[in-house]
Amino acid sequence: MVILDLGRLPEARYLGDSGEQYLRDTEVSMKELEFAQNAIGEFGADNRAGITGTLHRISAIRSRKGEITGLTCRVGRAVRGSIDMVRDLLDFGKSILFVGR
Repeated sequence: MVILDLGRLPEARYLGDSGEQYLRDTEVSMKELEFAQNAIGEFGADNRAGITGTLHRISAIRSRKGEITGLTCRVGRAVRGSIDMVRDLLDFGKSILFVGR
């Protein structure tokens, strides 16, 4: 995921050993957040927006005044072939909770 918080260094966080990494030496500005917001468009009532045709999701962090002060960009990906492991469970028509990393 990529985290862009106003006044902080932008960072990328990864699963596994690589952990987190700063993307540059300068802090995120309000101008950059506004540019990103204009490119993304409207956020829903839950302060989230998706990118059409992808599994990516962007969450907005707002100040008490309602201004966006941070964006968290989650990169979603499909894992092809994984449905075969649980297809028989899906055929029951019951709810299933998947938990994992």
